[in-house]
Amino acid sequence: MHDGDGTGRLLRTVVAAAAVAAAGAVAAVALLALLDDRREARLPAEVDPVDETRETAEHMEAEERQNPPSEERPQTPAGERQRPPGGGERPGGLIREHAGPVVVAVLAVLLVAAAMDFIHGRADGKDDKPAAAEASAETAAKDAAPRFVVGVRRSGDALVVRDARTGAQVGVDIAAPVGRRFHQIASAGEGTFVVSSYASGQVTFHRLALTPDGLPRSLTPLEGLQVRGVSTGRSDMAVSPDGRRIAYLVYGQGVSRIEVVSADAAAQRRWTSRSTGRITNLAWSGDALSFVWSTGGGSTVRRQVRTLDVNAPSGDLRVSKALLPLPADATTVALVRGDAVVAGIQRGATLSLQEFSVQTRQPTREWWTVGTARSPVALVRASVGEEVLLLSADGLAHGAPGGKAHAIPVEDCVDVAW
Repeated sequence: MHDGDGTGRLLRTVVAAAAVAAAGAVAAVALLALLDDRREARLPAEVDPVDETRETAEHMEAEERQNPPSEERPQTPAGERQRPPGGGERPGGLIREHAGPVVVAVLAVLLVAAAMDFIHGRADGKDDKPAAAEASAETAAKDAAPRFVVGVRRSGDALVVRDARTGAQVGVDIAAPVGRRFHQIASAGEGTFVVSSYASGQVTFHRLALTPDGLPRSLTPLEGLQVRGVSTGRSDMAVSPDGRRIAYLVYGQGVSRIEVVSADAAAQRRWTSRSTGRITNLAWSGDALSFVWSTGGGSTVRRQVRTLDVNAPSGDLRVSKALLPLPADATTVALVRGDAVVAGIQRGATLSLQEFSVQTRQPTREWWTVGTARSPVALVRASVGEEVLLLSADGLAHGAPGGKAHAIPVEDCVDVAW
């Protein structure tokens, strides 16, 4: 609630309470005066106002006609309060006489007005709770999401850092090593990223570190880590949550190959496939590596989410396990989150992120939607928080489950991470 609304409400409450209090005070004074006049009405001395044996009014009038009252004022009996001369006002005046009851009446009216305002305030507060809760949730999601997005330019000659909220470029482009081209990028946590570069059938890796303000701090090669093969626009990369293992998709001699490399040479594995199916969306889920396997083409394309145990011996990619078939209108964008799969569903010019249960294979909830007529390129989990980042030819969009998509214009990027 805005301060102006609160001030206006308080002012209206004070004015209304004052008006009601004044009216109540006047009414109280009038009522008390009326009661006092009736109580002070003169009665014959010999008549007891509460004696049920008193004479009737007709008898009293007849006696008064026979014996008219004397002009001399009778003496006031002992114990009876003397009236002021002329039967007029009493010493001190009416207001002073009834000051106590008037104050009590005013206080009572103010108390009732305050209670009414409190009740209305509680009702207004109930109306504000959903909006306040939504704003609080949105603020929390923004605070948890990464501040910067790093993209690989389509030319491969540089990296660019963007503000995740405004899309504005942060600092200058980060140039690729001489004679090489950047291809893929993935978050390694705590403001660091792993970037692949390619030249002459060899893929090498570099670690990019940013300052808290998003400026490049360093770009250093990861010595001893390399993959032999061809890296193309259809290649993909994923870095394990602990940052110690890198999964990379390369091609060569008619086969697709997923290689997992790390600083520990004994942990390096490779799985190959001679199928014409396409592998996309490498993503880590614990010790398992998930990917989307697509076969067929056009209206007959079939997509399936599969997982691979990276601790198993190297071999054929057929050892991977089917996790969930995707619906016909699903894109190649998908990632695994525990016992659920989040996939992009394209319907006309609207792309929505839909969550599916692995157990029931049914949709459970919609995360968010964004307007785009172009097929998405990548879906990236945030290094912190629950937000995911969607890259398409139209730009970037990101959001948390059940929230609103936040779109930012990012042109000419083939891969992104945050």
